[in-house]
Amino acid sequence: MLAPRPDVPVSPPASGLSRRSALARLGVGSLAMAFAVHARGAAAVEHALDDNPATVVLHAWLDAWNSPAPAAAVAALYATDGIYEDAPAGAQCQPGGVEAFLTAFAGQVSELTMASRGAVRAGHLAVSEWDVAFRYTGHLPGLPAGSGQRVSLRGVTVFELVDAKPAGDRIRRSCDYYDGGALLRQVGVVPASVAARVPGV
Repeated sequence: MLAPRPDVPVSPPASGLSRRSALARLGVGSLAMAFAVHARGAAAVEHALDDNPATVVLHAWLDAWNSPAPAAAVAALYATDGIYEDAPAGAQCQPGGVEAFLTAFAGQVSELTMASRGAVRAGHLAVSEWDVAFRYTGHLPGLPAGSGQRVSLRGVTVFELVDAKPAGDRIRRSCDYYDGGALLRQVGVVPASVAARVPGV
């Protein structure tokens, strides 16, 4: 993962800064830096995560998703009033309800693994790109019951971080973005013959 360049100072977030203003400050250039990490390969990504204090919480988030109890492990990284959002599903938890929100998903899948494609952080904002794979074995709202279908998705999570001394960085809010059409196709809601004719599905 890429960290902010050491020769470019990062100012602390201004109080009351809106998400739109903060993302504008982050800039397209910083986001482009994040995804340039692909050229360095997976080993370089892991090395950057391990060695850079600015991305410790992002590394912990990835490890938590790969743990035996992901809902509890991921929720432990959030502030007491933290919020988790799923943009394609149009869903989010109440402040502080991250574990229950994630349990509703994690209990319906098995063999879940998540791998990093790269990330960047600037001040209290961070962006992580990832691949996730799992077997759909339960029954998620709005979808038919699973029968063990293998699902693979590529997505991005945007984080707002807060320094919760003495514990260190905690996640105040995160929002997942991924291809909902690909999910529907892989669980069988959209027939493959239809998906082949509709771009992006």
